[in-house]
Amino acid sequence: MEMRLCFIKLRNNIEEITAAIKAMDKIGTDHTLIDYEQLKMENQNHADKIEERDEELSKLRTKCAAAIQTLAHLREKSSSTDIDILEMNDKLDEVEMERNDWREKVNSLKKERDNLRAHIVKLQEESGLLTKPKLLLDMEGTLEQIEACKNELQCINATYSQKVKALEAIKRNIEEEKEYFHAE
Repeated sequence: MEMRLCFIKLRNNIEEITAAIKAMDKIGTDHTLIDYEQLKMENQNHADKIEERDEELSKLRTKCAAAIQTLAHLREKSSSTDIDILEMNDKLDEVEMERNDWREKVNSLKKERDNLRAHIVKLQEESGLLTKPKLLLDMEGTLEQIEACKNELQCINATYSQKVKALEAIKRNIEEEKEYFHAE
């Protein structure tokens, strides 16, 4: 009996201790210490994942910041280039206008040159040998030869006239002598 009582007391004690251990294992309603440990490990895993994600986010933020800075730099360059392009377009317009003015001047000068050439050709045609000095010298030589030939021709004509007169005189003399010889 005593043993039985002792056994019942021990069994009750064991049940109380087991209930206390179970009570200790239970944290709040429907949660046990094992669940808590498991939740704690899951929490640690999640915290590690969050930390990894934070590191990834910080890397991505750094990349984004670098990309934003690059974009800002490119925008500044782009706006600067746009301004340069506008300035160059203005200069191009000015240069094209100047080129057109010079083209018009060149065209008018070419027309004037062509007119002068035509006038020179006309003057050359009108002037004859004056524009060809070799031919002019040759013509002068020829004119001098012609003049010399004319003078020689006049001399020859004068001599011829004299000879004709002398011949006529001789013919008259011969006829007179013939008549004289016939009459004798």
